Amino acid sequence: GRFDSRHDRALTTFTTIDDVVRYANAANFYNDSRIGQTKRADVPLWRSSVVRVGKIIPPVKDSSVKEPSFEFQGYGGVAGAFRDDRFFVFTDAHLFQEFQHDLDHELMGVRLYDGTLLKPTRVAYDLRRDYLVMEFPLEDVSTKLKPLKFFNSARIQVGKTINYIKPSSEGVVSTGTIAPRDPLVKRFDQNPLITLDAQIERGCSGCPIVDENGYVYGFIKAFYYSEKPEYNGKSFAIRSNDFLEFAVQKFAGDRIRRS
Repeated sequence: GRFDSRHDRALTTFTTIDDVVRYANAANFYNDSRIGQTKRADVPLWRSSVVRVGKIIPPVKDSSVKEPSFEFQGYGGVAGAFRDDRFFVFTDAHLFQEFQHDLDHELMGVRLYDGTLLKPTRVAYDLRRDYLVMEFPLEDVSTKLKPLKFFNSARIQVGKTINYIKPSSEGVVSTGTIAPRDPLVKRFDQNPLITLDAQIERGCSGCPIVDENGYVYGFIKAFYYSEKPEYNGKSFAIRSNDFLEFAVQKFAGDRIRRS
């Protein structure tokens, strides 16, 4: 379809997914020096785009504890939003599936790599397709966040090496490859997913999968384990294209129309 989105600065027209990808990739609100300050100079820059997603639990009343606690659920990826003073976090809706159709914004949050806790100001989700996109004010965190760069996931090639983060080895980049589409995917989703040959574990959900140049192809959704060798290491990811189109439809508000 054709999208007309009235941006804060100009009129941007989306006619293809490539237009949306280019728009998302234009964001640049990151200060490279921050990586060195936090001793992450040896970590690929895309790593600072990966945040922890979970529940922000307020302290109990009358308690001596004043700071909220954080319950890790999975990961998410940071990207530029449709407003200059906002950013998105893309992740899986199943991380908050216990909320069913009434996701509680007050309990949702992300933890940046320096420990900063943030609550979203707007949330869009589709439980059936497992999409969850949260919008946050950029404010004074712009020096801590490097927005993801997207690759048109319709063009990815089987055998391509991808990178991701596992909770059991956070800070160490794990690798896998793009696999041929597997009929087993229907067990997890009726929608198109990327099939991976990658050793995914619980807690990987929502983590971006990126290539050697730091471009994100999708976000981890599920893994399958079986005693059958052909299924060990079989995993699946939501395509970045689907998330981007969902964000365009949900967050451009009255600045967008389809024609």
